Amino acid sequence: MPPRPLLLPLLCLLLLCGGCATSPYLPPSRPVAGMFPTVVPPLCLQEAVPVPLSPGEVREHLEAENLWAPLLQAGFPQGELALLSRSLTRRGYAEIDARRCPRPGLLWVALLATASHRLSLQYQVDGAPPRRVLHPLPLPRQK
Repeated sequence: MPPRPLLLPLLCLLLLCGGCATSPYLPPSRPVAGMFPTVVPPLCLQEAVPVPLSPGEVREHLEAENLWAPLLQAGFPQGELALLSRSLTRRGYAEIDARRCPRPGLLWVALLATASHRLSLQYQVDGAPPRRVLHPLPLPRQK
């Protein structure tokens, strides 16, 4: 009996998929900006309130907690401030994951805008427990 014409393509597809499943994705070994929680529980998004913050304002909040200089030293691209800004504007949450950086220092930063017009900065420095600080946000403009 001749082989069925679909058997060979199906076998090739299974081999291809099996090969892809064995190589895990590893993020870069520099701080990476993200829009979804990977460093804090996803339930925190229930508290998030979208807030329009410019990239410059996000940087100011990071500078206020002395987090900006360590991020730059670890290789954080300044262009990713735009991603943090967009995520806070759309979802009220953003984060920076630096856990794969080779040198010890800042491990992660999570930014969460709350309904009480505050920006929660949660972060962890290597060898210390996580820390949380609240920064006031400007009240929304009346239209």
